[in-house]
This record gives sequence, structure tokens and C-alpha cells, in this order.
Amino acid sequence: MPGYGGHAEWIALHLSLRPGHSGGPLMDAFGRLVGINTMITGPEVGCAIPAHVAAEFLRQDIDVRLIRSA
Repeated sequence: MPGYGGHAEWIALHLSLRPGHSGGPLMDAFGRLVGINTMITGPEVGCAIPAHVAAEFLRQDIDVRLIRSA
């Protein structure tokens, strides 16, 4: 699946996501952030962006915004 940087990493979810869950956190049993819910791909199947991918994107986006505002 093409995406940011020429490729994309996804976490496949086999659980019931509802409209409105996109952008919400995907947590593990210990309350740690694992990913960000992204889309519903079918009945009780969805995808999430891994937390480390989202964090790297945000770091790059913040760097670009700081450079543009300087």
C-alpha cells in the first residue's frame, strides 16, 4: 500500500471499529499507545498507523513548520 515516504506500515485490527473512532488511540492491555486508529476496511476489520510511524511524521511536520515560521 503506497503511503508517506513511498511505503506504509499498518496494524491490522480484527475488532469492531465504529465511525468516529478514526484518530483515536489504539492501546495495549497495559495502557501503552500502540497506534492511531485510521480506517475501517470491512466488517470488524480496520487499520491503525503504528505509534512510531505517527511520531516520526509529527516530528518531521513540526520541524517543517518551525523552519517556515522562522
